[in-house]
Amino acid sequence: MVNKYFNSGTTADVVELLVVQDGLDMRGMILKDFSSNMANDGGGKYQFSNDALWASVRKGTLIVLRNDNSAADTSVGGSDYNLDLGLQNTTYFSSAGGTFDIATTEMVMIKAAGSGAAGVTGSIHALAGGTAGAQFTAAPSPKLRATGTSAGGQFVYANNSTQSLADFDGTDATGAATGLTFGVGNNANNTAFINSLRTGGGTGEPTVQASNVNFTLVGATSLQVNWTNGNGASRIVLAKAGSPVDGSPADGTAYTANAAFGSGAQIGTGNFVVFSSSASNVVVINLSPSTTYFFSVFEFNGTGATTDYLIAAPANGSRATTAAFTISGHVQQQGGTGISGASITLSGSTAEVLTTTDASGNYTFTNVTAGGNYTVTAAASGFTITPDAQTFNNLSSNQTADFTATPKVIISEFRFHGTDPDGAGALTAATNEFVELYNQTDVTVDISGFAVVISDNTATAKFVAPVGSIIPARGHFLVAGAGYGLSTAAAPDGNLSADIPDGAGVALFNSNASLPAGTVLDAAGFSGVANAVYREGVGLAPAGGVATDGEYSFARRLASGLPQTTGDNAADFIFIATDGGTYDGLQALLGAPAPENRNSPVQRNAEIKTALIDIGASSTAPPNRVRDASDTGTNKPLGTLTIRRKFKNSTGASITQLRFRIVDITTLGQPNYNVLADLRALTSSDVTVTLSDGTTQLPVKGLTLDEPPAQSSGGGMNSTLSVGSITTGTPLAAGDSVSVQFVLGVVQGGSYRFLVNIEAPPPAAPASTSEHLTMGNPSNAVVDVNVPLNYLLDKPQYAVSYNRDRGTPNWVSWHLDPSWLGSAPRQNDFRNDPSLPAGWYQVQSTDYSGSGFD
Repeated sequence: MVNKYFNSGTTADVVELLVVQDGLDMRGMILKDFSSNMANDGGGKYQFSNDALWASVRKGTLIVLRNDNSAADTSVGGSDYNLDLGLQNTTYFSSAGGTFDIATTEMVMIKAAGSGAAGVTGSIHALAGGTAGAQFTAAPSPKLRATGTSAGGQFVYANNSTQSLADFDGTDATGAATGLTFGVGNNANNTAFINSLRTGGGTGEPTVQASNVNFTLVGATSLQVNWTNGNGASRIVLAKAGSPVDGSPADGTAYTANAAFGSGAQIGTGNFVVFSSSASNVVVINLSPSTTYFFSVFEFNGTGATTDYLIAAPANGSRATTAAFTISGHVQQQGGTGISGASITLSGSTAEVLTTTDASGNYTFTNVTAGGNYTVTAAASGFTITPDAQTFNNLSSNQTADFTATPKVIISEFRFHGTDPDGAGALTAATNEFVELYNQTDVTVDISGFAVVISDNTATAKFVAPVGSIIPARGHFLVAGAGYGLSTAAAPDGNLSADIPDGAGVALFNSNASLPAGTVLDAAGFSGVANAVYREGVGLAPAGGVATDGEYSFARRLASGLPQTTGDNAADFIFIATDGGTYDGLQALLGAPAPENRNSPVQRNAEIKTALIDIGASSTAPPNRVRDASDTGTNKPLGTLTIRRKFKNSTGASITQLRFRIVDITTLGQPNYNVLADLRALTSSDVTVTLSDGTTQLPVKGLTLDEPPAQSSGGGMNSTLSVGSITTGTPLAAGDSVSVQFVLGVVQGGSYRFLVNIEAPPPAAPASTSEHLTMGNPSNAVVDVNVPLNYLLDKPQYAVSYNRDRGTPNWVSWHLDPSWLGSAPRQNDFRNDPSLPAGWYQVQSTDYSGSGFD
């Protein structure tokens, strides 16, 4: 029993235990405090070692436990019933996590061996002071609570008013006390009870049997058995499935108890010992659904060879477990690829249960209790999961909860061969290659540890994103080879460690830790790649890749405004080249490779609004659209088609760059070429046009076809055109508009399509983790749900390694800046973090109450 505890006001706190069972084996027991108003399980936890000191402790022994590494008194015998030790002394204890620091409103608990450090299951006894928190309410009896608290320098202790063991269950306790001494009784009554234990009180066979067996927390695989204690020092509980208990314990015999049915000692046939201690309840686990279990409770005194059981008329009871069902499902990408290692959480009418998906993305929760309400959530590093959760109320049958995992980052454009960028120099066409990644979410994504792996060497990544690597919302990240020749258009964010073979496949993994296995976010490759991990669908043509020199790339279709991702490379990617030629048997569509990095503009169609320059004219009439057959020349033998539009900056901030990416155009190399128009995007000049009212003059900006690469045949698919007048020096202010003209050379007449994305710099991103990790990452924390004890949180204000099990940081690091000096009021940063993965603990408003930081 917890007899008293003391809050020193520092960390030098003390707890006193009273042993009420003779020959008590305390090896493996756990002492813990809860702090935080008993609201969560965030305190310290210490486990008693296997040292011989704890093998058989006499009843009446007072054990004084200090929050240090002392060993002031480690021997008992004769009239000496006192032990005095430090919890940090590793000979006698081991830490099971957390920080032991008694708070003002507090609960201290001693737990049975094998019950685990977490939670309140297996509690032998708890002593608390102050308003009962959630953890105290959940704790089984016996438990004792004083209304008074334990501020610095104060005790909470058991009154023991009737000088009996029953006093340790209820409210017979005092808090806010001072002047007590450890190693002696709390008062005259407590002293008398301790002396009765030491002088042999309670020996011999008990005379009053336990009674009133009842059941709570009945589930499909567990239930709690409760009873009213008799007058023995302890009691033993036997359980049997399907029929009444037909065995009884023998005097002089100590039996091994285990709350997992079938694991404890067996008396006779099928009678298993599930409990042997002084408490008045036990949670029995490892039961079968829809099965009746019978229980008998016998009182006893003594230990070992002196054990004396009261056999006559034990307390009996029986209860059937509930029916149970399964909740199962899978987590897969849109194309059907299963996601292995995804974290699946089952919560609701059960303690939270976690599992992970298998290699095919499947999971199963078995023995889920019927009639309950349950919610299933899924999380996978690097993926957005839909739906957010699935709920099943009043469970009455097997259920399926499937989830779709959308990669947060995909491969959006690539090439494994190009032109020779320096002629006779050291650079080569074979290494003029790049892999462009795209963040397809509306938030910044941390890609620290993401790995670019090629099919020629699946065990070693050719690029691993360093800690602090982020991609802005809807932005890009560029990885390039040694011979990359488009740096003036977009410099790489990272470099490939070796050449990518021309006919290879590339896969993006969410971690470099478990290659060649691991979770693939996306893949792109040619049909000749044997390993399907490195392509989606049958793969791209030609089978051996493109090995001929040229300015080309494979880019995702953008006709919808966003990169197309159906899980089929052949359907999702377009082969484009600046000459619209044929390469290794593959016809290219006229266009341009246009790699983008983290600083490149992003698609902002929703925030930069499009309108006609002249609302008095139709969209097909001048000056909104003009066909000029006389304006002929290079790339416009049949004249030009000019389309004019006005673009309003509705982003809420000035923009310093504005460009337009062609996402659909009828041009050279297209299917059905002979029946469609062949248009070429051209650089144009500023003009002034007269509107349909006949008087209004409107200046219209020309556009520049962006190079490199050179586009001597004109612009096509994936080419970009920029408004040269919008720069950092002359930005387009929020709310202002600019009118521009798209001049398209007409090479062949026919029906046409012309669509563009509007691109501008992304909104200002929060500081990356590198801002706060100048001194390094002490524990190599990563953004990976599979590493819940060392999970990196990237915040504008700080970086933190989060420990899910403890619900607290391992460390916090932040950059201090002189600009922060001043008299501004402090900010409350003790609040929940919605960016944590689904199912992870969210801090409550009361968690830091009384800490001095709230």
